[in-house]
Amino acid sequence: MIGDSSATGHGARVVIDAALIQQVARLARLEVDEASMPSLVVDLERMVSALNQLAKVDVDGIEPMVLPDSDWPAMRADVVGPCLARDVLHAMAPDFRADGFVVPRVVE
Repeated sequence: MIGDSSATGHGARVVIDAALIQQVARLARLEVDEASMPSLVVDLERMVSALNQLAKVDVDGIEPMVLPDSDWPAMRADVVGPCLARDVLHAMAPDFRADGFVVPRVVE
């Protein structure tokens, strides 16, 4: 289960606290506001608790609904085909410059 000794291999339960969230945020290069830290701790504890509840469900004998090796959805062959002409692409694009499509910035 998540957060217990079997998950960590260290023999101790993982403590979800501000220090852990700061460490994960640093590794993920995320900025975490100190004011939001208490609610983040509570939210993460709730998520881990919910996942631990799911881990307790006995699924022996229950067949998966979709298998990874099934034919659904069917995959098409990876075949090179004709490309659209540049003027057709220009006509469909809201903004196009000589070197490509112009899209709004989503990451500052």
